[in-house]
Amino acid sequence: MSAFSEIAIVLTISFVLTALLTGAIRLYAISRGMLDRPGGRTSHTLPTPRGGGLAVTLMVTVIFIGGWLLGERADSSAFESLAIVVLVAFAVAAVGFWDDHGHVRSGIRLLIHLVAGLTLTLCLPDFAVYVLTFNVAAGVLGICLLTLLTAWYINLFNFMDGIDGIAGLEAMFVFAGYGALAYAFGDSELVLPALCVLVSVAGFLLWNFPRARIFMGDAGSGFLGVLIMGFLFTLSGAEENLFWAGLILSGVFIVDASVTLLQRLARAEPVYQAHRTHAYQYAARHFDSHVIVTLAVLGLNVLWLLPMAWVAARGWLPGWLMLLLSYAPLLVLTLRFNAGRAEPQK
Repeated sequence: MSAFSEIAIVLTISFVLTALLTGAIRLYAISRGMLDRPGGRTSHTLPTPRGGGLAVTLMVTVIFIGGWLLGERADSSAFESLAIVVLVAFAVAAVGFWDDHGHVRSGIRLLIHLVAGLTLTLCLPDFAVYVLTFNVAAGVLGICLLTLLTAWYINLFNFMDGIDGIAGLEAMFVFAGYGALAYAFGDSELVLPALCVLVSVAGFLLWNFPRARIFMGDAGSGFLGVLIMGFLFTLSGAEENLFWAGLILSGVFIVDASVTLLQRLARAEPVYQAHRTHAYQYAARHFDSHVIVTLAVLGLNVLWLLPMAWVAARGWLPGWLMLLLSYAPLLVLTLRFNAGRAEPQK
C-alpha cells in the first residue's frame, strides 16, 4: 500500500469516527441535560445540546499521541512539539468539558488558560518575531507576550463560537492555511497533522452546520484555541514570517473579539458575562441567517486573508505591516456591524 493510500485511510477514519463520536456525545449531552437554551444572550432559537467538540478533542489526541509514540517519526522535533501542544490542549479541554456540564468560575478558567500559554511558550522551541529590528518574542517580555496572546486566543475562539458552523469552518480554514504554509515555506512534516485536525473538525461539522444539532462547547473551542496557537508557534520555528502569516489567517476572529472586548471594557461591563454583541452576532440578526454570515466569514478568509497571509509568508513586505493591512478592512467591517455596542433596549 502506498503512503498516499495510508494517509487517505487515516484521514477517512478520522472523519468518520469523529462524526460517529459526535452523535454519541449528543445523546449523552441530552441525557445529562447539557443544553444551551434560547435567551436574550444567545443567537439560537431552540434548546441545543453542547459539548460536541469533545469528539474532535478525543480523536485528534489519539491520532497525535498514538502517532508520535508508535510512528516512524517519533524522533521528529516537530512531532514532539505537537505532542506537547496536544497534551496542553487536552488539559484545557478537560476543564472546558467540566464547564459544559455546569459552571467553572471565570477566574479558574483564566488561570488555566494562562498556564497553558506559559507551558507552550516555555516548552516549545524558541522562535523570533521582529517588529522593525526588535525581537518581541525574546526574553521575559517575549514569554509574557506569547503567554497572554495564547490565553487571549483560547478565550476569543470560545467567544466567537456563537452561531452555527462559524468556529468549525474557521478552524478548518486555519489548519488548511497552516498546511499550505508548512508545505510551501516551512516544515512539511506539519502538513499531515494539520490535515488530521481539518478532517476531524469536518466530521463534527456534519452535526453543526448548516443547522446545529449540537454545539462545540468549551471542550472543543478551548482545545482548538490551544491547538491553533501551538501549531503557530511550531510553524514559526521554521520561518519568521510564518508567525505573522498565521495570525493573519485568524484575522476575523481576532479583530471581532478584540474590538468587542475593548468596547465592553470601555462601558465597564463584566467581560465574562454572556452577551451577543459581537459583530458576527449582530450580522446574523441583521440578515436573519447564521448560514449567510458563516459563509461570508469563510469568503473573507479565502478571498482576503489567505492571499495576505501568503504575501506575508513570502516576505515581500514586513510581516507586522501585512498584519495591519489585512486587519484594517476587518476593523471597519466590525465597527460597521456594531461590535461590542450595547443592544438597543426594546
